Amino acid sequence: MVASICCEEPDRVPVYLRVFERNYLVNRDLAWRSRFERVKLFLSLGLDDVLNLHPPLMVNSEVEVKVVKKPEAGEEYPILVKKYSTPKGTLKHIVKMTRDWPHGEDIPVFNDYIVPRTRVKKYLVEREEDLDALSVLFVRPNGLVLENFLEEAERIGGFAEENGVLVMGWGPMGGDAVIWLCGIERAIRWAFTKPKLVKSLLEIVLEWDLWSIELLSRLKCVELVVHRGWYENANFWPPRLYRRFI
Repeated sequence: MVASICCEEPDRVPVYLRVFERNYLVNRDLAWRSRFERVKLFLSLGLDDVLNLHPPLMVNSEVEVKVVKKPEAGEEYPILVKKYSTPKGTLKHIVKMTRDWPHGEDIPVFNDYIVPRTRVKKYLVEREEDLDALSVLFVRPNGLVLENFLEEAERIGGFAEENGVLVMGWGPMGGDAVIWLCGIERAIRWAFTKPKLVKSLLEIVLEWDLWSIELLSRLKCVELVVHRGWYENANFWPPRLYRRFI
C-alpha cells in the first residue's frame, strides 16, 4: 500500500478491508484480541492492513465534567446528561440511552452515534453563546496523556516496520466536527442563516485539527494523515456552501 501511495510499482495489487464494529471476518471463533493479531491474520490471508493512530484531545483541566443517567417521563429509554462547566460557560449534551447505544454511561463528543435527532435530545452546541465555552473545552495534549500517546505510537511504529504495514494518523475533523457538535439540520441551517457563526465554529475546529496534524507530523511512523470528511459532501452541503465553508 505504501508503494501504491508513492506511485511506485507494487509487488501485488493491494487489497485492504476496513473492518467496522467487529473483531472477526467470518468465523466468530477466530476473533482477534488486538489490532496486532488482526494485522497478522490479514497478512496470512494475503490481504493488506493498516494501523491507526488517533491523537488525543485533552479536556481542559479547568473544566468540570459530570454525567448523569436518569429516567425521562414519556420516554422508552433512560437519558444521559453530560455537562461541561468551563471558565466561559456551560455546555450540555443529552442523549437517549437506546438499546444500540455502545458507549455505556458516557457521551463522546465526536461520534456518529450522536448525530441522529431520534437519539439526541440536545446537541453540545445549539446557541451562539456556546462557542465561548467550546473554545476552551480542549487544550493541546500534554503531560501523561501526551506521554502515553507517544509510547503507543512507538509501539505501533515498531510493529508496523517489522510487519510491513502502513500507519495512518487520524486527526483532522473539519466539517465532520460541525455535524457532531450541532447536528446535521442545525449546521446546514446556520450555514444559510448565520454564516459568521459557522465560520467561527470552524475556526475553533481548525485549531484542534492543527494540534493533531502537528503532533502526527512529529511521528516518524506515520506515513499517511487522514482527513475523514465523511459529512463533507453534497448529500449534506449544497455546492455553494461547500465551496464557502468546506
